[in-house]
Formats: sequence, structure tokens, C-alpha cells
Amino acid sequence: MIRLAVNGDYALWQQVKCRLREPVVVTLFDVSKPNPREFEYCDAVLFVQPIGFDVSLEEVLPLLNKHVLVIAGSWHSFDNFTYWTDAANRYGFPLSVVNLDHFLPSRQTIHEQLRTRKLGEPGLVRMHRWKNRDEETGNWNQRYQLPVPLVLDLELAHWLTGMSPNLVFATEASGAETDALPGRTIQVHLGYENGGMALIGYSDAFPCGAGYQSLSIIGCSGAVYADDHQNMQLLYQWNCLNALRTEEGVRPRANLAQVFVDALCNDLDLSPSVTDWQNILKLKNAAEKSLASRQAVSLEVS
Repeated sequence: MIRLAVNGDYALWQQVKCRLREPVVVTLFDVSKPNPREFEYCDAVLFVQPIGFDVSLEEVLPLLNKHVLVIAGSWHSFDNFTYWTDAANRYGFPLSVVNLDHFLPSRQTIHEQLRTRKLGEPGLVRMHRWKNRDEETGNWNQRYQLPVPLVLDLELAHWLTGMSPNLVFATEASGAETDALPGRTIQVHLGYENGGMALIGYSDAFPCGAGYQSLSIIGCSGAVYADDHQNMQLLYQWNCLNALRTEEGVRPRANLAQVFVDALCNDLDLSPSVTDWQNILKLKNAAEKSLASRQAVSLEVS
């Protein structure tokens, strides 16, 4: 029996635990009202909701003497990554950091195709992430600072291809710099030593409606893609026609929790994820430097 303490939605995580192979007890906690007993009787702690490093969280950290998994982007900015790693070193709890997009069924299928080399060596990665201006995108409005969702896509490209870029070029629509457009529109171009490339686009300048994501990868032996357009369903109701997107539901969180539970049961080391994210933040810094200088930037990662 595995006992997880989660700062998440109760109804959602009731659905999640029903999909797990191992018996799991999920305790929901409110990070703003820490209760020591919630952490005393758990085997691991999972942070999935947006949090900031305020007084309440500082009260929680000394209590986390179990394995802690944090979803990347569940903080308000990537500056808080340093706080997490420092806290893990200070209080001695094992820390792992993951991108929830790894656990989308569509992304897992693509990753499997790439891992087994069925597509050959990746040559081109193309991503779009479009959000409406009312969605929560985190605290990133400083000039030349990348939005959190775009950094998540940079990490996703690294995870899918298994390659680190050696050249980064980022550009932003000129209207965003003069406030002529609401929101921002940014593109990041990654160049790889094998001649491959990735082009990742982000915009939160759309006025209303659901967001849109697409991903396509061309390899030397084949291609694969995932597109939200394929998930749209037409609904005729009251003489009106609407397009509704079929979401992947609780499955990503169920996949995440299952991998976490399996790691706990088998005493696996998840700490390399922290090193991986340290390299991704180097990539983020290089992209921001390119955005400010309007020049390509060379990148070295460990």
C-alpha cells in the first residue's frame, strides 16, 4: 500500500487512484494550511497545483522527509526551481521534477516510436502552443523572459528527441514589444549537431476560446504528429454549431502517479530529473539571451 499526499483537486484524484495498478491511498492537503500529520503518515508527496514560495510553504518544507515529486510549471516562475533544489539539500528529502506533458497518451506514443527508432533519427520537430489571453500562464511578463509553457515545450523537445541543441535562436513578434498586440508571440529555433532542427512557437494573444497545441516530428524513416484539430467534435444544439475538444482527461495524471508509485515500490532513483532540468534552464537562459540580443546563441550542457 502506497500513501501519497497530493496538493490537488479531490474529485480529480479520486478518479486517478482508481486507475492505478497498486493500491494507493491519496491524502489531499492545502499548502496554505500545513498539517504535520498529513505528512507523517504518507510515503511520498506530490505537488501538482500552482504554488509560490511564501511563508506557508516554508512551514511545509521541513516536514517533507519523504520523496517529493514536483510537476514542472506548478510554481509561478522557473526561478523557484532553485528554491526547491536548495530546500531538498537543506532538509534532506529526495526531489524529482517532471513535465506533465510526458504523460499525455499522445506524447507517450510518439516517445515510444522515437525510442524504438521506428522513425529513425529525428530531423525536424515542430510545435505550436496557442493560448487565449485569459488563461493562467504564470509570472513571466518581464521583458525577454520566456513563459513557463514555452519552457515546458523546450523540455518536451529534448525528452522526445534525446538530443541537446548546440545553437539557439529566439524571436518575438515586434508588436508585442510596443504593446500593439495583447499578449506575446514567440518562436524558438533549436539547431542540433546532426543537422536537425526544432521550431517551437508560442502565443497567448488569442482573444477567447480553447487553446491549441500541435506537435509533428519528421525522422529519416518516418513521421508522426499529434494535433488538437483531430480531437474536435462537432455539437449541434439549439440550431447552433459548436466545436468541442475531446480532452485526454485524467489519464496524464494517472500515468504520472503510476510511474511515481512504481519508482517508490522498486526503490528507483528519480534524482537525475533535477540535473536534466538544470540543463533545460540553461537552454531557457540561452533563449532569453537570444531574444534580447536578436542573435543566435551557442549552448553547452552537461
